[in-house]
Amino acid sequence: MAKHLQTSRSSPKKTQIAYMAGLFDGEGSVDYAKRWGTSATNKKRYLFRRIRCEMSMTDYEVIKWFHQTLGFGRVWTKKVPEGLKPQWRWACGFHDSYKFAKQMLPYAIVKYEKLKQIIDHYDEGT
Repeated sequence: MAKHLQTSRSSPKKTQIAYMAGLFDGEGSVDYAKRWGTSATNKKRYLFRRIRCEMSMTDYEVIKWFHQTLGFGRVWTKKVPEGLKPQWRWACGFHDSYKFAKQMLPYAIVKYEKLKQIIDHYDEGT
């Protein structure tokens, strides 16, 4: 891994969080919506809240650094047509999304409102 992408076991530095927020503003997505689902046990429909933050790119080293620096979420690859670079994804949901949103919000521009919705959702519940 490149020296500038190295991470330590301690909390991320402000400069790392700011850089991550910029990456996420450009390459990420925030899903904060109500959706209808069906119960597997009794087949009843119900309304649920979908809360998820995700980022994807073809540079595995950056996705791996992002994941290791945060210390949560998961990383996987998406199958792509032959001849294209694999697409790597990092994602977190629900309470991890809340933790992520609180870290990114001070530096976010594009995703600011959606990240704020996640924070407000959990802060109102406490």
